Amino acid sequence: LIARNVTNNADRLEFETFLTRFERKCNATYQQPRLFGTPFMGKIKGYINKYVHPVQIGESGSAYEAEQNGFLIGLNNEFKDNYYWGVTTGNEWIKTSRIRGDLNLHPTLIDKTTPYFFVEPSLIIDKRDKTVNTTKGGFTFFSLKLMLPHSNASITARVMAEQSLFIPLYKDFILAARIRLG
Repeated sequence: LIARNVTNNADRLEFETFLTRFERKCNATYQQPRLFGTPFMGKIKGYINKYVHPVQIGESGSAYEAEQNGFLIGLNNEFKDNYYWGVTTGNEWIKTSRIRGDLNLHPTLIDKTTPYFFVEPSLIIDKRDKTVNTTKGGFTFFSLKLMLPHSNASITARVMAEQSLFIPLYKDFILAARIRLG
């Protein structure tokens, strides 16, 4: 469900639900361009997610289940043609349960909700000729998520990088390639 221009500021309010046997997501997002008259796009999001991973095959059972709940506030902007920066900060609560197989998690992490604060800067470089039906160019994404637990647990980080390339080969034939590392 999407409501546009809710406060007559080109804003957007979105409620999204995605339910399957293995994944449940419920998100509420509010987004506004030129937040408080600044050149930044602002976003506030709350979410409740549950994952069963990896997906169960036959009677094998999944390796674990995880619940991820939280909220975030983000800002982003184009600082140069086709170059975008963003920073997101928020709080999450994660709980891992129903551990099976050879996963070697410390017993204090199982069936315990772990809260943490996070900061996630990102960079996007979009050199595609068109967003839809791209015929040439590239798309680059970098992200670093620093997670600071509320307790005296370890500080963790997640680094992600993704590169997509589109190369015209012959007439309407386009070579599309993507690599994602993290």
